[in-house]
Amino acid sequence: MSEVTYSLVVNSQDKIAGTHNNATFNIEWDNFLPVDIKEYKVRYTFQSTAGYYNDGVHQTNPFLPTNGVTIVATSTAVSSGTTVITFASAHASLIIGEYVYGVGISPGTTITKVVGAVVNLSLPVFGTISAATDLQIVTVASVNLIRFSSARVLANFGSKSYSYDTNVKGQSINIGNIVRDTQTMSSRSNAFSGDYRQNCPRSIQRPASNVFTVSIKNNSVFQGGVIAYTVDNTPASYGSSPTNSNFLCDTAYISQGAPVGGSVKGDMSPWIMTIEFTPISSK
Repeated sequence: MSEVTYSLVVNSQDKIAGTHNNATFNIEWDNFLPVDIKEYKVRYTFQSTAGYYNDGVHQTNPFLPTNGVTIVATSTAVSSGTTVITFASAHASLIIGEYVYGVGISPGTTITKVVGAVVNLSLPVFGTISAATDLQIVTVASVNLIRFSSARVLANFGSKSYSYDTNVKGQSINIGNIVRDTQTMSSRSNAFSGDYRQNCPRSIQRPASNVFTVSIKNNSVFQGGVIAYTVDNTPASYGSSPTNSNFLCDTAYISQGAPVGGSVKGDMSPWIMTIEFTPISSK
């Protein structure tokens, strides 16, 4: 006969403090975990609600969304499919390698050639751009590529963990990874999930505190992600150097022609996680 296991269903909407990606819960462990069992193996399933976790070029300092951004107006209309734009005047930001954002401009477009106020683009424009249209010229140093393919789940049970983490060089609260589902051109929405078979079980001592925290960190290494929150759950600071310690955050619906600033949100979408506790026999 198989041994009885115990499950905890955690809904991020039930948090008593924090954000969806950095949530604190009050769990009465004595209500469902036997007090005489001291050690458990834990594994989980995870499912978030839908968001728009879009890979793309984002600001390295969201506190300064206009940092490294110059507004330059077109002098003549630009037809769809062309790779040449003439601006009203030459500008110091019109240099090879800089990004161009705006109506009719495909995301990731850069300047490949400059002759005075005339520039060649790496990608053709996808829609007609009227004369006197303001476009953003963005310096390479003010943005970086952010990907949202996977994230790790950090669950702090307030007890000893029998896992070792090279990142902290000590006990690990990492219980596994979640991954983003496929995003298509017809459906821009996506979500994160984790099946209990995708991660090996973790061994822990029975939780000693009713305070239980779950943090979700983006596995991608980049600059400009949220690394801390204020007491009112707004971003307190963004990473000033590339790191994989950024909290997982959703993005705004990024349409073609959208400006570079303001695309990364301050939190992730809500989620539900089921954690299974399997007793470890003292024998």
